[in-house]
Amino acid sequence: MSTPGTPALEALIQSAREMAKAGRSADAEALWRRVLEQAPGHTEAVLALGMASITRGASAYYRAALRSAPPPDRVSPDLLQELRRVQ
Repeated sequence: MSTPGTPALEALIQSAREMAKAGRSADAEALWRRVLEQAPGHTEAVLALGMASITRGASAYYRAALRSAPPPDRVSPDLLQELRRVQ
């Protein structure tokens, strides 16, 4: 789901995944935000932050993040489905 990047970016993505899997959602969100700083519109980061926002009831953030995502020809079907669901 992610676009290959620098080794540092890939390590950041992997850490975010691990934090999420371990149930450390605040830490995972912070890491996903760093991913977006380095790779704006990163599909997995946008989706992960969006799902976290919805869980917290902050769907306005998710809609803003989805609007910043890459054009539809460069995103996953999962992201497009989520965008349709929250609009």
